[in-house]
Amino acid sequence: MKSKHENKAFFEKNSWPNKRGLEKIRKLHAYNTETTLKNTPNLLDIVNNIKDDDIVMDMGMGNGQFLIDLRIELNKVKKRAELIGVTASEKEVRHHTCELAKIKIAKMKLPCDSARFQLLQDTPQLEAVKRPEDDRAREYLQALEGEVGFIFDTYGPGTYSYNVLHNLIYAAILLKPSGKYSAISSTGGDNEADLSVLGDTNCREKIQKFFEEKLGISITFEKTAIVSEVNPGAINSDWLIKFEKAAEPLKALTAMDYNVLCRAADEMIGLPWKKQKSWFKYREFEINMRDYAPLKSKEPEAASALVMK
Repeated sequence: MKSKHENKAFFEKNSWPNKRGLEKIRKLHAYNTETTLKNTPNLLDIVNNIKDDDIVMDMGMGNGQFLIDLRIELNKVKKRAELIGVTASEKEVRHHTCELAKIKIAKMKLPCDSARFQLLQDTPQLEAVKRPEDDRAREYLQALEGEVGFIFDTYGPGTYSYNVLHNLIYAAILLKPSGKYSAISSTGGDNEADLSVLGDTNCREKIQKFFEEKLGISITFEKTAIVSEVNPGAINSDWLIKFEKAAEPLKALTAMDYNVLCRAADEMIGLPWKKQKSWFKYREFEINMRDYAPLKSKEPEAASALVMK
């Protein structure tokens, strides 16, 4: 685990890893082992699977390099997909280049206000907290419900969000029939097999059950080998999170379902709290492995540790 001093030293020598292009995304979003990475890495075929009328969204776009590269490759095969980048740090974005590449930029933090809570009088009683950028997130959910073909999340809200589970629900509502979601999410920095931002094995199994029962979607969690950008040259393990909407969904999901589904998830799985201290921080971003406490928990330790923003 890196100390704050070591992290500071890293950033004095290295750029914040927010400039991942298409080839890095293809490698990160495909299942790999240490052996395949050292020999011939598996790569996700992105361009060939995108249709001419698809909407492609990058949740956590960094400086926009992935979408910029993607536009170049799509132009080569004359595909006019709509590209949308979501950012919580607009200053990092290459605005002029994104504009030339016809990439739409959405400034917002995910998920939106129904996922935010505050403790009242140090008890597990919870109340939603609204922030100004939430209106933007709700507008996108309402405008694009059931229309997005592909959603990619590369160490974005699928790692840093205070409630990653709510963010997954948000993404599921956005997807159109046969639409696909793919995220690469960080581990706890020490490669402990069971830790994730979505709890332990038991918690992830509950999430899978929730997605099957409430959303009609099969979601998978799989450890994959990655070449670390925090510790250059090291090969670590992170989480691949994937799901696909059925071609003929049994359940029609709309923006109106978001609050109801988030509350149902809170009751069935719980609210996130920090399993351990942050192993990595950069500006407003930090990585915390999570456990999920029941919504009506009476355990003081779990209640006081609920993740809030």
